[in-house]
Amino acid sequence: MFDIAVEAPWQDGSEERTLKTFVWQNSWAYSTRVLGVMVMVHGDDKGLVIPPRVAPTQVILVPVGITAGTPEDVKQGVLQCIDDIQKALQNDGIRTETDVREEYSPGWKFNHWELKGVPLRLEIGPKELDTGLSSFARRDNGGKGSIPTPSVAAGVAELLKDIQSDMYARALAKFRDNLKIITKWADFAPAVNHKHLCLIPFCLQEDCEDNIKKLSEGTADSSTEYDARAPSMGAKSLCIPFKQPSELKNTNTPCLRDGCDRMAEKWCMFGRSY
Repeated sequence: MFDIAVEAPWQDGSEERTLKTFVWQNSWAYSTRVLGVMVMVHGDDKGLVIPPRVAPTQVILVPVGITAGTPEDVKQGVLQCIDDIQKALQNDGIRTETDVREEYSPGWKFNHWELKGVPLRLEIGPKELDTGLSSFARRDNGGKGSIPTPSVAAGVAELLKDIQSDMYARALAKFRDNLKIITKWADFAPAVNHKHLCLIPFCLQEDCEDNIKKLSEGTADSSTEYDARAPSMGAKSLCIPFKQPSELKNTNTPCLRDGCDRMAEKWCMFGRSY
């Protein structure tokens, strides 16, 4: 499996066609890390909160307001309405499920699907049949309301779009609030100890990163509320952002690390793993 070769892409096709080059193979466990980040960033005490675009189930339909005394024709009307809504949503490409199990209460079902992180819940009962409105509850912020049942597909599509946008905005705000631009070495360790991500001017040399890691191991000062239970490992480079705060090359900006006499090449993001 490691002897995979292809024709060298730099050949112009005019001469030798036998020149081969090996494929570069990488594995970063990217998919599992993305799933972990999604759970940690968006989840809450009730369970998962999944963004609509990647949610296996985007909408769950639950019948409500049906009791032992509900006339059979009303009950069947509710179930038929749920079936019609499901078909309308699925025809518009919205991933939809129904939960019409009679052995569980609506409250139990609400908790069950909130735990799974389904972005939107629609509740249909006798009241909704009378008003022609479908009640909804958002998983991301708990917001509730209603949309006209005849245009339920368009209304749900708009709600899912809003949920996606709002979740991204909150996550981005949280990330930006946690990201600190550090230009003085004395500020680096306190920021790391407060669990911030740090953008620093960096020379991009491996030995310098090793020194930064050693110098930031379990460091604390009198101005820092230091948790002794926190990991004592040092900060490491995480990435070089495509969007740089400013151009550093050829600006004679020194590398942040105390004792490094090289000039910074890029702003690099550092942080401590937990």
